[in-house]
Amino acid sequence: MDEADNLRVRLRVVTASRKVNEEALKRVLRLLREALRSCGKPAKRARVLILGVSHRPNLRDVEGSIVRDLVEMLQNKGIRVKVYDPLFSYSELIKMGYPAEKTLTRAAKDMDCLLITVGHDRFKHLNLRRLKIAMRKPAAIVDLGRVLDCEEVEKEGFIYRGLGRGI
Repeated sequence: MDEADNLRVRLRVVTASRKVNEEALKRVLRLLREALRSCGKPAKRARVLILGVSHRPNLRDVEGSIVRDLVEMLQNKGIRVKVYDPLFSYSELIKMGYPAEKTLTRAAKDMDCLLITVGHDRFKHLNLRRLKIAMRKPAAIVDLGRVLDCEEVEKEGFIYRGLGRGI
């Protein structure tokens, strides 16, 4: 009996965890659509570069990361996705099944939006001017990792949306 109760509790935790992840994905999609709409671009056929596959900042830890589900959801919505994470090599990202590029500049080429999913320290020092040159205009940045200064991003000419910032 004890084992059955324990199993039920674990199943409820897994179910609750999945529900939380699904809600998080829906929030991300809403933010992304709003950012693209502000650029005058439809989400369908948009090009989005996801920055970061790790679950936590500055660690090579993908367990628990929602990025795989996020990539799949966006692709199912007709959004073209690329992935870049400076903590993983190009070949590691490809082995994980991500559509990746070798460099950030190459990955950003012709993208409509950067979607920062984790607050790696390296993302705090992005060369926004170089990224802006590589991306299609107008371009957006959706900052889930809360690593960029929204005023600086907007000063460079990007549309900015950040999770938990009321923007």
